[in-house]
Amino acid sequence: MTLAPVYLLSSDDPFLKTDRSTKIMTQARSLYPDAELMIFTASDFGSGVSANLSVLEGELIDPGLFGGSRIIKIYLSEIEKSISVQVLHLLSKYTREGLVCIVDLPRMKADYNKAIKSPKPYSDDLKGQLGAKAKQVVSFLGNIGASLEIMYPPEGNELKSFIRDRAHNEYALNVDDAAVEVLALNCEGNLVAVDQFLQIAKLSSNDLITTETVNAYLNHNSRYSGFEFTDAVLNAQTPRALNILSSLKETEGSSLSQVLMQIISGFDNALNAIYDLKHKSDLLKGYSNYAARAAFFAPRRILSPHSQDAIILAAKNMPDDLYDYLVQSLAEASAAVKFFDIEKAFMYLQNMAVSVKHFRQISSFRGMLCQ
Repeated sequence: MTLAPVYLLSSDDPFLKTDRSTKIMTQARSLYPDAELMIFTASDFGSGVSANLSVLEGELIDPGLFGGSRIIKIYLSEIEKSISVQVLHLLSKYTREGLVCIVDLPRMKADYNKAIKSPKPYSDDLKGQLGAKAKQVVSFLGNIGASLEIMYPPEGNELKSFIRDRAHNEYALNVDDAAVEVLALNCEGNLVAVDQFLQIAKLSSNDLITTETVNAYLNHNSRYSGFEFTDAVLNAQTPRALNILSSLKETEGSSLSQVLMQIISGFDNALNAIYDLKHKSDLLKGYSNYAARAAFFAPRRILSPHSQDAIILAAKNMPDDLYDYLVQSLAEASAAVKFFDIEKAFMYLQNMAVSVKHFRQISSFRGMLCQ
């Protein structure tokens, strides 16, 4: 078993990145059982033009007698940013036995595949604009054997194949064709929802999943599956939002942190859409227009009409102080999950669910509460 020194995991789907990252870390743990896990986010490197890389560099350099095995996970918001380029440039400078770095990135352009497949020796000097510099550091990473994986959410027949393959490979389950069709349609490409269903189905003694299995799950378990948390909060359905969180605590087990990150990612996507509706779109002037709605929401992968309605109403009626509170609380919840403090993450999400009740007296928000 061999591992690349650096993995660049690029996707707009958090499940794909989390699942792949987990597999890499499992491999790394088997090779380096004493490896220390280090987690960095973009904010750890500062916010100025020059990134503060001293801590990361100290972890990359072999500490000698003090034990050098490291698994380093780095979350970056965009590759074509000054801090991101500097971080990746540093990673391309150091490689050694016992060091595995995983970089979580949004979806990158396909032409970065050409950069990593055209490896170039490390150089301190980077030339051109940020995009050109980013491709240079990716080519430097290619020179040390780094891996770039640009992952796209499966759709259509690819989604059906994903369901079959994951059921068989991860859970030793078989899914008949009709069940695959129903599951693909109802989960709307939500891969965490698919995986959660398979986990629950595995508890059954029957290794064949039929439409009856799927329908029973959809009719009962999915009511509080956790994927409706954003809608519940935006619609001021506090009891429902709290019930969703409570059910997750009881049923998710070892996959809880993964599901929480999916919830956080989905809520973050909704908050970004609210901001864009307020400041960058004319959609609020005629949001009943189907074509305009589709043009706005499709690139953001917000497909449910119920979710779209909740976001539009929030953009029209949510006061700025509530919006700012939700943004801050979500950031705190995300940081808590990344540092494995699940209880603290739940606390922030619960506070978000309750927070809408404190704004009932604000007339501009009353319209959303009445929906």
